[in-house]
Amino acid sequence: MPILRWLVIGLIAALLVVVAGLSFVVAVFFLGARTALDTPSDALLFITESGKTSYLIPGDAGNLANPKTPLKPDALAEAKRTYTARCLTCHGSDGKGQTPIGQHTFPRAADLTAARTQSRSDGALFWLVANGIPHTGMPGWKTVLNDDELWSLVAY
Repeated sequence: MPILRWLVIGLIAALLVVVAGLSFVVAVFFLGARTALDTPSDALLFITESGKTSYLIPGDAGNLANPKTPLKPDALAEAKRTYTARCLTCHGSDGKGQTPIGQHTFPRAADLTAARTQSRSDGALFWLVANGIPHTGMPGWKTVLNDDELWSLVAY
């Protein structure tokens, strides 16, 4: 009986060493980005994009309707001023995220014109802008901007 016990413990220990080794190989070779300046692998981009998408957004938030749609001219001008003051540095004047800061954060600043972003509901976008995205450069703005300003940004 004691030999069988030690054999099982040895097999479990060997399995743990193999799993740890494989995890290291995956992390080094497939994920690959070691700094924010490195070009990330497709695997790492997939993982980070998955983490900052619908997994974060509570189901009820995605169903919220934007009370600011369509934007009236004065609200549009105010939303543009807010975007310029708060968002332009990372997302750029065209929303594509091709700025010195947006391209040197990891994950990269979102392209606000991309189908992936445009296909999100207004409620989901509101939640992301209000609360930010953890482990990225995207801050939460709900302590700085009021709900009207946030909804206007989403509509803009």
